[in-house]
Amino acid sequence: MTSRDNEKGIRVAVIGGGPVGVVTLKTLLRNSAVPIQAQLFEAQGAIGGSFFNAYENGALVSSKQLTAFSDFRLPKHCPTYVTFAYYATYIEHYCSHFHLFPHINLRSRVLKVEILEEEAWRYRIHYSSVGEDESITQQIYECSHIAVCTGLQSKPYLLDIPGLKDFRGKAFHSADYKSPSQLTNEDVVIIGSGESAMDIAYAGILARAKSVTMCFRSGFLSIPRSLDLRIFGKPLGSPLSLDWLNANLFETAYVHPFVAKSRLRWKFVDMIMKWVLYFLAENREELVQEVGRLPFRSWRNVYVNRNEAIVPYLNAPYKKVDAILDSEACRQASNADERWINTCTIPSHISPEGDVTFSSDLNRKDYRRVVNGPPIRASTVILCTGYKTLGSLLPKPYSDLSRATCRHMLSPEDPTVVHMCFVRSWIGSSGPLAEMQAMWYTAYLDGRMSLPTSKAYYALRSVNIHGHPGVDFPSYLATLASDIGAKPNIFVLWWEYGYKVLLAYCFGGSFVSFYRLIGPFKEKDLMKELVEGELWDTVKRKGLLGNFLFGLLPMIVFGLLNGVAWLCTSLVV
Repeated sequence: MTSRDNEKGIRVAVIGGGPVGVVTLKTLLRNSAVPIQAQLFEAQGAIGGSFFNAYENGALVSSKQLTAFSDFRLPKHCPTYVTFAYYATYIEHYCSHFHLFPHINLRSRVLKVEILEEEAWRYRIHYSSVGEDESITQQIYECSHIAVCTGLQSKPYLLDIPGLKDFRGKAFHSADYKSPSQLTNEDVVIIGSGESAMDIAYAGILARAKSVTMCFRSGFLSIPRSLDLRIFGKPLGSPLSLDWLNANLFETAYVHPFVAKSRLRWKFVDMIMKWVLYFLAENREELVQEVGRLPFRSWRNVYVNRNEAIVPYLNAPYKKVDAILDSEACRQASNADERWINTCTIPSHISPEGDVTFSSDLNRKDYRRVVNGPPIRASTVILCTGYKTLGSLLPKPYSDLSRATCRHMLSPEDPTVVHMCFVRSWIGSSGPLAEMQAMWYTAYLDGRMSLPTSKAYYALRSVNIHGHPGVDFPSYLATLASDIGAKPNIFVLWWEYGYKVLLAYCFGGSFVSFYRLIGPFKEKDLMKELVEGELWDTVKRKGLLGNFLFGLLPMIVFGLLNGVAWLCTSLVV
């Protein structure tokens, strides 16, 4: 039994109670064309996943417009970038709104997944459940399908640094970081340069750590979450969130396969992001990265950090020096009272007393500055080195993510196990990405879609961290929407919804709501109100210049490219 054809129906075990698991559960229960049974299993005592116990003052780097689920929006009065705590509360309200709690098993840790060969159901989930009296019982749940929603932040990945095991100070993974008070009066050494590393390093500055040093291998790309476009100092509208600047027409819609394969759109986006924004953005200081810059390559092939507040502290040791620095120029800022964040290579050794020896790299100016300055001694080491997936929950071969070749979600040979949101996106949010995946898998389960066999071009090149492939967020969502027949036709949009919805789709960002205007998950009245209100507002906020740079100009360029490609194809045929 490896398909949907189970005479007892479809019963799904959803493992993981973060945003990914919750939206998967909701879509299976509330949006399927056939009855689907589903139960969610979460080890913690509350819903929300990693956001439930996230560190103080942390905030999302994706905007509320993009982050919110398509049919349950974040309040209009909340800030553009909500805190982790606020988002966890939002997830709870989402569960209440769609009456999901009767299907959610909290404090229920999945221990093992057993394959049943000759039984009515295909899988038996073994899990431990903690009762109100703290008693622990072993229980089972039999099902036909499994949705693994443990996500990218499942098991901390611990980098092996020589000497760290004998270090007498404090050393822990970023998963155990909870409060800036852990950094006060400490000499903090942070391993990594991702968003958690940036948040913790910035928190160290605010918490008055004695020193903060951030160590990384190749570098990072830091860009602002929002941009203030100005000409001669005059603002051209309100700040624009970077995650909804892209347009859809001819970028993700009506794209010829040759143009998609050539990645010309990504090269064009590079040009816009690297040059136009630099000259027009008020916060250009946050765009100028004096240290840790990656070697020149496409921005679409790397993951970005969107904590612009930290950049001045990273630049501080070099801000009075010419942009092209040699070893003599690599010096500390002259103002002794100024705070800054040191950067350097990954430590090659940490002594029991905390003396840090760094891997040699004379090509890096931050390494030359650090080794020529006073020695760095750590009292606290924080490993911001990412996470590994919990593949051990599943028996082989299901624990092998490389088998999930169909849209990075499942194996076409046995689609009864789906891995939700085990990809990383360049700019986007796990919530809407998971919602699109959940609609895709639900459409497959209830028979409204066959598994696609067409080639897709959404993968980032040479980006794969701890087994998690990278995808371009707009292209990936558009591909899934096309698979299920939910990709809008501009003539249908104009005829059925009018010009405002049509323009919002053409000039708007990659919102899941656009993929519920038509297709199997269509919610006409709800989506029309949302698109004509909140999403149309994102288009208006770009102003004339923003809509020209990020909308009309790409449409003209890619409209011509796609038109030529389609014409050549028709002539050849």
